[in-house]
Amino acid sequence: MSVHVITASAGSGKTYRLTEVLSERLSQKDSAGVPLLRASEVIATTFTVRAAADLIEKTQKRLLDDGNITAAEEIGTALIGTINSMSGRLVSEYAIDAGYSPELRVLDENEQKIVFATAVDEVVANAETAHRDLLVRTGHNGRPEDANPYGNGPVAWSTLVKDIAGAARSNHLGEAELRASARDSVELFLSALPSKQADNRQMWRDCLASDIDLLRESVRRFRDGEDLPDGVPKMTRTSADNVEGSIVTLDHFLREIDSHTEDTDPFARTPWSTWVKVAKASYSAVQGGKAPGVVPKAVLESSSASLVSDQLLSNSAFH
Repeated sequence: MSVHVITASAGSGKTYRLTEVLSERLSQKDSAGVPLLRASEVIATTFTVRAAADLIEKTQKRLLDDGNITAAEEIGTALIGTINSMSGRLVSEYAIDAGYSPELRVLDENEQKIVFATAVDEVVANAETAHRDLLVRTGHNGRPEDANPYGNGPVAWSTLVKDIAGAARSNHLGEAELRASARDSVELFLSALPSKQADNRQMWRDCLASDIDLLRESVRRFRDGEDLPDGVPKMTRTSADNVEGSIVTLDHFLREIDSHTEDTDPFARTPWSTWVKVAKASYSAVQGGKAPGVVPKAVLESSSASLVSDQLLSNSAFH
């Protein structure tokens, strides 16, 4: 079998060239006058139904112009069409040989999702149970129905599985190749990270708590007319109000981190995205609180943010 690929931009004459190639090949004969290629042996693919019909019509006309009446009459037996129609025709014709029903149809997008979810439901559920903490830490503990169109919030583990399965199918990767690809991906990712160091997440948490205490002490001193602690920028009434609002936000954030202090691993369910927020000193205002302004940012960036940003990518737990 030979494959002839013609690639060109729109309107540059692909169909014309294809008709030339087809007519030429279908007109070739051996020494006994037997055609080297019959129309029924031709497979030609197009992107649209209209393009497929156009190709058949123009190929038939070209064959007639070239005097190949037999091939022109037989061109209807050639497998010319879109990828979907050709695949469907091949599968239908050989379905019984493959052990399938010849009554086949293409599933629509919603049906595809349902069939795939049914096929992998048990495997996905078992993984979610066995690796619950890992999925929380990596932000893959969302639910499909809660998908955020803006990309915020946790991703559904089942969605990630579907994306990987789709990529594997598109690239013709079997189980062995997919496992090898996973290993290569891990090795490449780790090679881009700093060398593995100690897990200092408790230190990160304590440093943030100290920053909150420093902000609380700073605003108290400002209200009492005392000198501010070293390293804390000058305050005004407005900035002091922001500091107080920021403390509300930061206290809430710290409580979220401390919500599993009784567990054997208190940070097992703390997402890495939480620590990224600490590293960036990026805290969204909670109800009754405020997002950190200039003064809180200065304190956080010189302390907890700096500590976490320096150590996060080398953290052994992150690795």
